[in-house]
Amino acid sequence: MVHDGGVPALIRVTPSPSLPPEVAVGANGGGADGRPPNAQTCGHTDGHLPNVTADRGGAPRPPPPPVGAAADAGRRRSRRRRNDDEEAAALSRRLSRLLRHDLLDAGLTPAPDGFVPLAAVLRCRSFAGVSADAVERVVATSEKQRFSLVSRVANGGGGGRGGAAAGAPGATVPGAAAAAPELMIRANQGFSARVAAALSADAVYARLTPPAAGQPPLLGVHATTSSSFARIAADDGLRAMRRDAIHFSRLPLAPPPAAVGEAAAAAAAATASAAAADGAAGVAPADRTELTVLRGIVAGVRSGRRRGGELVDRVAIVVDVGASAAAGIVWHVSSNGVLLTQGGVGGVLPKRWIVRVTDVVSGADLSADLWPAGGQ
Repeated sequence: MVHDGGVPALIRVTPSPSLPPEVAVGANGGGADGRPPNAQTCGHTDGHLPNVTADRGGAPRPPPPPVGAAADAGRRRSRRRRNDDEEAAALSRRLSRLLRHDLLDAGLTPAPDGFVPLAAVLRCRSFAGVSADAVERVVATSEKQRFSLVSRVANGGGGGRGGAAAGAPGATVPGAAAAAPELMIRANQGFSARVAAALSADAVYARLTPPAAGQPPLLGVHATTSSSFARIAADDGLRAMRRDAIHFSRLPLAPPPAAVGEAAAAAAAATASAAAADGAAGVAPADRTELTVLRGIVAGVRSGRRRGGELVDRVAIVVDVGASAAAGIVWHVSSNGVLLTQGGVGGVLPKRWIVRVTDVVSGADLSADLWPAGGQ
């Protein structure tokens, strides 16, 4: 029945004499505790479900952890990992700054291969409170292997740890006590010209050997900005600028299929010879697969610098490293796989060794921009 105000009145239901009062039907159609009359109480008559449920086999299952507490713990772990990552990245930047650019200003004298005592580094003001263990973790976990850490006497010798470098044997003085080895650290590449002048390139890096005849071409990729490429196109080629060398990433290539028959072999040799004269080594224009590879390489260079969501170093300059090395350009390889050259005469890597230039964002071929007058 309904009152005049339109609000439904409660319906009074009289419990059945045959039912105990605990399961008497309430005014809302449920039991006295508010649950439906057929709700399972697992033997309990206090109106509350137990905290342990049973699976189909009857074995009790422990209750799941509280959602709120588990979520809070996950957030705390995520914050700790993020903080650890940020601290490691900051320490890596400080190490790069000191070991690549500020060694001499900090009063440190590197060995010809670039190593300095780690203890001396940690005594620098900017490394106050930093432990050797923290530095070792950064060296071991550096995705780009920016640093090498070795244990040797300060003037050379010993074995590498955390990097691929091996120290040169140090001089010994007859009758003098053997010096105890200590941890030494260096940057693997990327030195400023001033620091590089205090080092020996052949001690820091390995000299590159040109590929043998019949081997696939060895190509390198130099990532730069659109404005820098415009200056390169207007100049005679690439220059090291403020660095010790021009840096390249290796461009992986699948080996070409073997030539079949004498005619095919002669044609392939003629093509390779003519292309080598132009510095192209018979490399076809960039295809879609290579564009994907170039994008990956450029995104990894300088940690994929971005501005407004777009890559800053969007221009990939592909150079025939092998052909230029065979022609007398000196190339080195760092212990973390970077290809380096100081160029040829005047510190310039001539444009004739450039195979192609690609804007990895748009996919446009910019090679024609190297020769504005149409000549080579």
